[in-house]
Amino acid sequence: LEKALSLAPANEPERLLAIVNRHIKQTLSQLHPSADLNQSNDGCDAIAVYADRVNAQLIWANARMHAFMLGAEDEEVSVLEADRKGLGYTDTPADQQWRRYQRPLQAGDQVMVVTDGVTDQIGGERSIMFGKKRIQSLLLQNRTLPMSALSGALLEGLQAWQGQEASRDDMTWFGFRW
Repeated sequence: LEKALSLAPANEPERLLAIVNRHIKQTLSQLHPSADLNQSNDGCDAIAVYADRVNAQLIWANARMHAFMLGAEDEEVSVLEADRKGLGYTDTPADQQWRRYQRPLQAGDQVMVVTDGVTDQIGGERSIMFGKKRIQSLLLQNRTLPMSALSGALLEGLQAWQGQEASRDDMTWFGFRW
């Protein structure tokens, strides 16, 4: 990521993802024409986000991450668009281009990004996934809390949902309020 930031500006998140993708593929020796397709299929989901203070814009490129936005006056939480290709996987072309998305930011807008370990966590009475709808509901219910308390509410809701079920994956989230 540091190398990508030295090659592309932070306000071009689509280029950052492309550079990281190529680096992963190069590191895993997937770029050579004779590369074995049965080799490591390691990669990652990622999002690059840039908050443009001058123009009050959220700019992002998204490789399969779950990201949400709740406007200060919104009645529902929206899902930020994402492309369906992750970084570095064997089926992701070395020259893959991710789309650049942007939307205006207003005072009080909240952005939250979560890994699939959160959405995919099994729990509840029926042992089903936590899912995006529960995250959206928690964000809406706790919208007035400071971001640290909102994070705590998400953790509490996730732990209550998980119960005694084992964690399936990493569970990470970050967010900010404009």
